[in-house]
Amino acid sequence: IGLPEGEYDHYGLKYKTAGGAARSLEGTLIGCAIGQNELLQRMIKFTTCSLQEAVITASVTPAKLLGLKNKGKLAAGCDADVVLLDEDLNVFATLVGGKVVYRKGSSQGSVNSR
Repeated sequence: IGLPEGEYDHYGLKYKTAGGAARSLEGTLIGCAIGQNELLQRMIKFTTCSLQEAVITASVTPAKLLGLKNKGKLAAGCDADVVLLDEDLNVFATLVGGKVVYRKGSSQGSVNSR
C-alpha cells in the first residue's frame, strides 16, 4: 500500500517519493507516500498512544474537521467504507459502500462483492 519510490506527475505537479515522503522536485514536502495502516503503526510507535486513539485520530477527527457527518465512524446512516486490519495492522480487507473490494490472499487482490 502506498506509492513505491520514484518520480511521479500529478496533473502537472512533478514530485518524487522516497522514505515514505512525497516531495516536489525542489525538495518541498508535499505529502505522504505510505498507507494509512503504516501511519497508524508509526503513530502508535512514536507517541505510545493506544490503537483506539490512533484510529480516532486517523478517521473520526479528520471527518469532523472536514464537516463530513457520514464518514469516519461505524454507525447507522454512515457510509460503510471500512478497512479491516490484522493483528499486525496489515490490511486484511477493504469494504467500500459495504461491499468487499479487496481481500488479502485473493487471486487478484480485489474481489467482486456478493
